[in-house]
Amino acid sequence: MSLTKARTRILGSILGCVIAVAPGNAQADPSDGIDWHIRGTVQGPMGEDLPLREGIHDDRTWGSGFGVRHIEEGHGYLPSLSEIEEGIRQSKECGNGLPDGDQKVVCNSELQGHKFRVVVTQRVDNRCPDGRPVGIITAFFE
Repeated sequence: MSLTKARTRILGSILGCVIAVAPGNAQADPSDGIDWHIRGTVQGPMGEDLPLREGIHDDRTWGSGFGVRHIEEGHGYLPSLSEIEEGIRQSKECGNGLPDGDQKVVCNSELQGHKFRVVVTQRVDNRCPDGRPVGIITAFFE
């Protein structure tokens, strides 16, 4: 990732945080069922911005869901941010950086003697009020 691109992402993250805490900031339409609040942020191997959002549980509207709600409902255990970050960094698929764009990336690794999988995306959803990527879709031990 170029230095200019990294600076742009960092500036976007900072502005997103400022906008998110500004008084009177409107949240996404609650009728879509998505909670865009950020529980924490993981930084990818090349400085990628990967928020862990509250998200949405699995449903037909969204598909398989994403974020904390999906992870807790589907896998029963929410890995720590440090486990998620380590899983991404140790992954052969993701350890050298994540591709830009809308695709989902599956990061497979081994942590604590168990297979560990993290799925991420850098896609920015136009319904999200902070302008940051969707981020962590799921993370779980197999």
